[in-house]
Amino acid sequence: MSGVEALLTKALELCTYINTISASVEKKAKEKPRLILSFDLYCLLLEYTVYLKSLGETSPDSVEELILCDDLLFETPDCQLEVRVDFFLPPNTVTVR
Repeated sequence: MSGVEALLTKALELCTYINTISASVEKKAKEKPRLILSFDLYCLLLEYTVYLKSLGETSPDSVEELILCDDLLFETPDCQLEVRVDFFLPPNTVTVR
């Protein structure tokens, strides 16, 4: 599996997991919950976002424009989540608070 395929596969798994969390969170509360990711998962989601932005119709002029992401790309149709990073979480950890 190439690097791009591995990135897309891992990101798809992460997005599916986030959607599952999103659906359950919306049922529990109306306030805007926080999605807290371990640093490695945040970097994966950032890399996925940068990769998808680079495939867009207008490509950025510099690497800095690619990395400056206001919103990470993942879909949560049921609930909007605020993404935070916890550098002290074990790898591959996702929590919602």
